[in-house]
Amino acid sequence: MDIDSDGFLWVVDSGNHRIQKFTTDGEVVSSFGGLGVEEGQFNTPWGIKIGSDNNVYVADWRNNRVQKLDKEGNFLMSVGDSEGDGKLTRPSGVAVDGDGFIYAVDWGGQEVVKVYDPAGKHIDNIIGDCEGYTKWAQTRMDSDPEGMAAQRAEVSDFTIERVFFQPTNIEIDSEGRILIVDCGRHRIQIYKKEY
Repeated sequence: MDIDSDGFLWVVDSGNHRIQKFTTDGEVVSSFGGLGVEEGQFNTPWGIKIGSDNNVYVADWRNNRVQKLDKEGNFLMSVGDSEGDGKLTRPSGVAVDGDGFIYAVDWGGQEVVKVYDPAGKHIDNIIGDCEGYTKWAQTRMDSDPEGMAAQRAEVSDFTIERVFFQPTNIEIDSEGRILIVDCGRHRIQIYKKEY
């Protein structure tokens, strides 16, 4: 869900394949979408973001794309639904920065965040490059040192620990930092924009 600049709450209704807009009192203002593969239709939409351009960006999970629509639900464009490096598989989260760059969490594919320019062209992948453990991961390891040591003994290359494992969501904060929920590794990775 997300809140727009007018204070309306936008919710992804995955089970009904639609987007709903609510007042702060919880009253439905509007909804759009429906099950399908056409422009403006969804199949288990998952993530949503209202951009600074006041458009609605939806991670359309089973349709393997992110759709950009206006606030009335009119289709504007999509990303991730073509072959090549920018192809998405089960996108779970979406964010848009102040310059219009689109960030899509590719949950079911390469487990990366794919970056698209404002025109929808794929320009980069963020794969994760964490060093060290979060305090939660360290707590987990400390809680069962023998068991964790046995698991670590089976791994010959810890490089894989640096990259994302089951990333689920993304947010861009007021300072323009990109925060990515790395669910499978129990951490949030933070990046600075480089474009």
